Amino acid sequence: MFIGHFALGLAAKRVAPRTSLGTLFAAPTLADLLWPVFLLTGWERVSIVPGPNPFLTLSFDSFPISHSLLTLVGWGILFALPYRMRTGYARGAVVVALLVVSHWVLDFATHVPDMPLYPGSPRVGLGLWHSVAGTVIVEGLMLAAGTWIYLRATRARDAAGRYGLGRCSRCSWSPTSDRSSLVRRRRCARSRSAGSCSGGCSSCWRRGRIGTANQSPDYSNPSSTSSTRSISSTVL
Repeated sequence: MFIGHFALGLAAKRVAPRTSLGTLFAAPTLADLLWPVFLLTGWERVSIVPGPNPFLTLSFDSFPISHSLLTLVGWGILFALPYRMRTGYARGAVVVALLVVSHWVLDFATHVPDMPLYPGSPRVGLGLWHSVAGTVIVEGLMLAAGTWIYLRATRARDAAGRYGLGRCSRCSWSPTSDRSSLVRRRRCARSRSAGSCSGGCSSCWRRGRIGTANQSPDYSNPSSTSSTRSISSTVL
């Protein structure tokens, strides 16, 4: 399974809206992130064998630590516990743990019989990869469904959010009002074009337009932005 893992991450945003999309993507792909590490250490093995699999020329000889069902349950717990301690978001921690385990379920459907239930167990797999059309249809439908659920569960705050799913506008702008955010963007753009940006937006601070500043203004504190507003008003 390839993009199907990301489809689950997109859909999980509806269940755990406070969990970042990056975490929801990392959880279902954790097994594939761990696998190269164990491969380099020699704890797991793979062979290059051209064969009937139209998607891969790899034969997964042994990967019980990263890809067995039992160990993925353990990895899910180890991934979810620090998340729970850091964020205090219990629902998100449960969703993250389940997403880690979901990797085995999806790989079981697509792999040839090479997925272990536990280290040393018989290996299983339904072999969807033998059908190119079946794989493309299933994963395409999963991605479409996941994207649809994600878009229904979230709301874009600006044009960048509407037309670019890869950009999170919430990370760039602190004001909670869409209208006030748009006004500040236009004001800052005019100030930059005039060569006198007052630092009225957090993107200017991150891009280094304000030399020594290390944080953006606090818009919730009127006194901290009075000078900003006065400078911007003279430009406008």
